[in-house]
Amino acid sequence: MKRNVIVGAAGSGTGFAAITSLRKNWGDGVFIVGLDTNPRQLVTASLLVDKFVQVPFASEPSFWETLQSEAVMLGESFFMPLLPEEVLAVARQGTLVSAVQSLKVIGTELNAAEAILDKFTLFQKAHQSGMPCPKTELAKRGVTYSREFLLKPRFGYGSKGISRTSEGQLPAEVATPEDYIVQDYIHGPELTIDAFHQRSTGFTWSVCRERIEVKSGVSVKCRLFREKKFDEMASALASVFKLNGAFCFQVIQSPSGPKLIDLNPRPGAGTSMSALTGNDFFKAGFSLAFDEEYERCFAPFDEEVFVTRQYVDFLS
Repeated sequence: MKRNVIVGAAGSGTGFAAITSLRKNWGDGVFIVGLDTNPRQLVTASLLVDKFVQVPFASEPSFWETLQSEAVMLGESFFMPLLPEEVLAVARQGTLVSAVQSLKVIGTELNAAEAILDKFTLFQKAHQSGMPCPKTELAKRGVTYSREFLLKPRFGYGSKGISRTSEGQLPAEVATPEDYIVQDYIHGPELTIDAFHQRSTGFTWSVCRERIEVKSGVSVKCRLFREKKFDEMASALASVFKLNGAFCFQVIQSPSGPKLIDLNPRPGAGTSMSALTGNDFFKAGFSLAFDEEYERCFAPFDEEVFVTRQYVDFLS
């Protein structure tokens, strides 16, 4: 039976990786609809999908209307949201519309999504659960911070909008402090952990990616390795934030151990690097959603490996 899959943010690196995985592993056994705010000719993944739909921004009500229309036409289908706004669009409206009860969302439970996407709530819950993470508070005008800190958008994602600031007050250009969090800056190497968790069995698997070089916010040179403590950390995060399937999180390797600095309820743009080690998190996430075997997507490896990324040109 052909499966219908709608992928959000198809023009992003993560969207391209997800669509590539679907086409590589299921071929014509999937009907893929790619959504993006850009026109077709500016979305590389449009070359791989069966249908491309240019959509409004996910923060606009008309995004939900477009998604609903596509889901009704497809019938039983899966939706993989990749941007926070896409997750929230479904979390706040999707469960209330009977016309799309056949639409299954891949990733976190919708009623838990906001706790991840609101970075202040994320770190409050993580701290309360005993997860090691930096001191995090809401940004406030007029407060003098006596330490080096990171200023992060409260509802941001990736490295977008993050700035490192020495001790002092908030930069003058921050017009709405309530939209930001202040987080202690921790010295140490940053790791991205590609993770998978299956709730009913408790199966958890992870691969670590240490960023060696980053361009435009995307890792292009990484050191990959496995370490069991990150399986345990992934399992704890999945339990607290109701994650089921593939996701990723970031830590800083501080002298006292790894500290959580971000969590995404989906794989990342660099997650496809792990597939070269025999650990395909995109395939595993889709396999779980399709009720297929997912453990076959993972393989242990004992030594560190290095993965580099180069650009490929597409004529659209």
